[in-house]
Amino acid sequence: MIKTTPFIFFYIIASFVLCVNAVPPTITSLSRVWGKINADLTITGSNFGSSTPPVWVNNVQGTSTASSTSAVFTMFGTSPDKTYNIQVSNPANEKSNTLTYYYADIVDFYQNNKIFYMLGDFEMIPDKTILRMKPNSGTTFYPITYINNTHLSLPMVEELNGDIIWVNFVNYYGNDPYGGGAVSFSPVVSAYYFTVDGLAITGFKYIPNTVIQMEDSVNCELLSQTIYGMQCAPPPLSLANPVTQFIVQYPTGKKTSIPISFTPLTGFNNIADNKTVLSVTNFDTSALSIKINGLSATPITSSLTKSNEITFTYPINAQCGYTFVSSGVSRITNNLLVCPNPVFDSISKPFESSLQLIVRGYFMNPIIYNIGVGGVSYNYQYDDGVEVPSDCIQNMIFDPSDSSYTFTCTLPDLRPFNFIAKTLTGYTNVFYFGYYPIITSATSTNYLFQGVVTITGSRFTNFDLSTSIGGAPCTSPAVVANTGSTKITCVFESNVLVSNFKQPLPVTVSTRNGFESTAAVFRYNRPDPIISSVTSANYGTPSGITISGLYLFSDVLYISIGGVECELLTVNAEGTKILCNFPSTASPNGYTAPLQVHVSVEHTYNTTAPLFYYLRPIPVVTGSTSTTYGIAGVITVFGNYFTPPPPTSLQVIIGGTQCASPTVVSETMIACVFSSNVVVSNFKTPLPVTVTIDSRYTTSNSVFYYIRPNPVVSSATPTKYLSAGQVTITGKYFSYPDSLSVTIGA
Repeated sequence: MIKTTPFIFFYIIASFVLCVNAVPPTITSLSRVWGKINADLTITGSNFGSSTPPVWVNNVQGTSTASSTSAVFTMFGTSPDKTYNIQVSNPANEKSNTLTYYYADIVDFYQNNKIFYMLGDFEMIPDKTILRMKPNSGTTFYPITYINNTHLSLPMVEELNGDIIWVNFVNYYGNDPYGGGAVSFSPVVSAYYFTVDGLAITGFKYIPNTVIQMEDSVNCELLSQTIYGMQCAPPPLSLANPVTQFIVQYPTGKKTSIPISFTPLTGFNNIADNKTVLSVTNFDTSALSIKINGLSATPITSSLTKSNEITFTYPINAQCGYTFVSSGVSRITNNLLVCPNPVFDSISKPFESSLQLIVRGYFMNPIIYNIGVGGVSYNYQYDDGVEVPSDCIQNMIFDPSDSSYTFTCTLPDLRPFNFIAKTLTGYTNVFYFGYYPIITSATSTNYLFQGVVTITGSRFTNFDLSTSIGGAPCTSPAVVANTGSTKITCVFESNVLVSNFKQPLPVTVSTRNGFESTAAVFRYNRPDPIISSVTSANYGTPSGITISGLYLFSDVLYISIGGVECELLTVNAEGTKILCNFPSTASPNGYTAPLQVHVSVEHTYNTTAPLFYYLRPIPVVTGSTSTTYGIAGVITVFGNYFTPPPPTSLQVIIGGTQCASPTVVSETMIACVFSSNVVVSNFKTPLPVTVTIDSRYTTSNSVFYYIRPNPVVSSATPTKYLSAGQVTITGKYFSYPDSLSVTIGA
């Protein structure tokens, strides 16, 4: 059995002696005197007394791993401290001298083309004038400029440029680095040039797969590339703004943006003789060899150059194009889409036999020069305002001998339309193809009442459409949608006066450029005739009757009065008067109530009105019955035309005295009560009988005789008895006897 006790004892004794005889640690330097927290830091010194001597930072203990001359630990500390006192202690808890560590840290980077910037906290760096950077694999230190407590900068050099480089930052030559890391730099553009062919840049390092992009991430087509230069062709639209930028970008995504500006090219105005005026801002008129590019293969020479405008003439082969101005080989302005105005040289009008439209002209190339997309469109526009794409471009022929274009287009149908050539810059050349409207019919309205008229036909259009009927406007005309341009509606006041409703009124349809047609196709809905007055006639006497009113004209008329036909003689052209022959045989209806007058037009349009009166004949008195003189009695007056009037309208007078209670017995007899007190001297002389009807119609005839009463003797004068003598007899009713005899005492 092996005994170990003496060895253990020796180890304990040795350790005790070591502790008793330990020397305090000494630290001479730090691997760096500034840096960040949580980074490894190496302390150089001696007498650590342990392989894991404690490390003290601002009297806070930490651990380290030591060799005989150095100890390594992870730097620690608390915010807001920026200065840290560092010590090391031995197993006897003896602390070393103190070295100071200063907090500093780089938290971010960015590059502005030729300058690389570091962002962080640099306030406590002891000597800010000796900061350097070098690639990890390089030997050259490049000076870093202290800008302020948060920013450092470094001019870019080719050695630092590339894709991703490991770099180290140091605070003075020969000292341990602050630290390193993978830094991705961006391309550097030392210079750039815009030529008539594109963009050329110089700089470093343009590694494979480096790209140039214009604004809005549009790629610039690469033409050539070396590590120190690139050439590309920007898309025309990417140079449309006078102030823009281009971007050089590595595959890592790191990029450099370069702002650019051109002399502003802001607009153009096409003028006569195929000239145009470009609008520019502050153009340098001293520039040499001014050319206009982008409209054809050959640059165009300006005819007039001012600080605000440049004038030139389009060559006959010019197209729409993104135009810019150059001086020599250098681009001066931004791009501007410019188009010459399409010119129609000849156009064939389509007809029914052929729906083909053939158009010949100049500046009609539909494609934007050197791009291949549309710059000019060709459309049909019908009256609904919608533009319909044509098939003209598919059938385009270019004649290089005179740079003319010939289009053959097929129309969808034959109706008026606009043929429109429209450039992307907004210019429109319009040619109107009109046709004379064809009118076949029109609906009717009620005479003198506003109504909507529908006109039917073909080749109607809303282009400058106007309509009239009988010379009067038919307002708000419009082609009815979805009818193939065959119907128009308009509002007609129906106020064109007519008398002959069978005679149609002319309907006129007029469209753009004087295409107008007229057809007599409109008729009113005929109103019923209107009777306003009728002349009178004597009862029983055939007479011509005039009927006045409206809407009476027709060649088919029937008239009746009191149910008896009135034979048509004439009707005036205005339809306001009818003359007819009336036999006057209808019952007079007492001469007071009007007879019904009936007018029928074409056995369809009818009216009846109580308007006819006979002319009442003067009554005729031919005789009368008698009464006894002095004795009242009923007499009968004989005659004619005594048709009963209202009772108060009949008056009979005999000898100047009213015959009371006159009553019409019949057309030929009147009965009344006569007082028989009209004194007469001669009973053989008749009294006048006067008959008055309706206070107007009066007749008189002496036809009334009294019945002579017997004479009455009231007294006589005496004579001497037996002596003859004259006797006077007094009494009455002795007048005018036919024979007279007197007897006394017989």
